[in-house]
Amino acid sequence: MTKDVLIYSSRDDVEHKLAENVPDHHDYAFWTVSGTPRQTGPGASVLFTDGDRVYARGRIIECAEGELRFEPLEHVNEPLPCESVAYQGFKYVEPSA
Repeated sequence: MTKDVLIYSSRDDVEHKLAENVPDHHDYAFWTVSGTPRQTGPGASVLFTDGDRVYARGRIIECAEGELRFEPLEHVNEPLPCESVAYQGFKYVEPSA
């Protein structure tokens, strides 16, 4: 089963990846990762958290070597999908709605 990806990051570091800030000629935004994410893939969600709430969400388009590529993000205000957050890197979580 493909999992969603939860990334801890400041809102300032993600602001330029939000749909209203991504230029029309860009098809996707990306997040730099080590290696290639293996437990997620196209159609899963990438979620960004400040440690208390999920504040942005996007749909993953592709997992490439060193990059997680996704549609420009939308603002959300959702509870965390898990009890603990990885404060470095990312965490796989069960798919959300």
